[in-house]
Amino acid sequence: MDDFLFKCQFLDAYSFRNIIAILRELFMNITPTISPSGIRIVQSNSSGSLLAKVDFPSSKLLEYVYNVTDADDGVVPEFSPTLTSIDFFKAIKSGNKKDCIIMYIYPNQPDLVIKVISGSSKLSDKESCFFVPILDTIELYSYEESEYLGCTPNVKIQASEFSKMCTQLSAIKCTNLQLAIFKKGLRCRGLLPGGRVGTITIWGSEDTQTTLVPQEGGKMLVQVTKVPITEITVGREFIKAFSKVCNLCNNYGILDFFAEKGKPVSIFCPIGTYGTFSVDLRQAEGK
Repeated sequence: MDDFLFKCQFLDAYSFRNIIAILRELFMNITPTISPSGIRIVQSNSSGSLLAKVDFPSSKLLEYVYNVTDADDGVVPEFSPTLTSIDFFKAIKSGNKKDCIIMYIYPNQPDLVIKVISGSSKLSDKESCFFVPILDTIELYSYEESEYLGCTPNVKIQASEFSKMCTQLSAIKCTNLQLAIFKKGLRCRGLLPGGRVGTITIWGSEDTQTTLVPQEGGKMLVQVTKVPITEITVGREFIKAFSKVCNLCNNYGILDFFAEKGKPVSIFCPIGTYGTFSVDLRQAEGK
């Protein structure tokens, strides 16, 4: 029997590398919850305006071992090691599409051990090993998850298109991105310093509301107003993170956007063939 506390193997190291790259843009530390059913990361920023969720079910991974027990040899339901996002990313940044990543923790050891194994025919014997220190337990910000189970997304966008837009926003120094979600559409406004609009990108259709406004002489003005379900403004860290989202699914993935009145906006994306990534967005105070 293996003497690992925990061991898992990811094929397609490139997708795994890029989800950690995205989390690095959003959080200083990453605290996965590891259990017999898989690996889950759920973290909120300090303002509660952004909640990121990553799921890797054990059934989707090539190898998964969970041997965490208590003093009476009972299975511990879960444990949550904390890693700095920079150190975590440094350990896996060499991972490519044909490579695999193996992670494991030994009993009484202070590190997460990560091996990046080359899948290239020219480098088939190449193996890199890294030790990522496990930090003392860090208190996470509280959060409230939204649920859109069984719902149809308001709009679907090719991940590569959304990433391209975010890259363009960074290139022209946009500091914020305003997302307006409609019943069947999305409008994105890149905002420059001072609130000036740098770019506008629209997917799908914008809902409108028509009203009659009385004018002098008894005339009526037809006024058409665009009415989104909700509007959210996000910052530079979101723009930088989502410029990488196409790399989670080899450019062919789809971003699903969900919105309802009174609920956070939710964005959902697959991670390769073995995981999912989603973000809940609430309007930050003062925005």
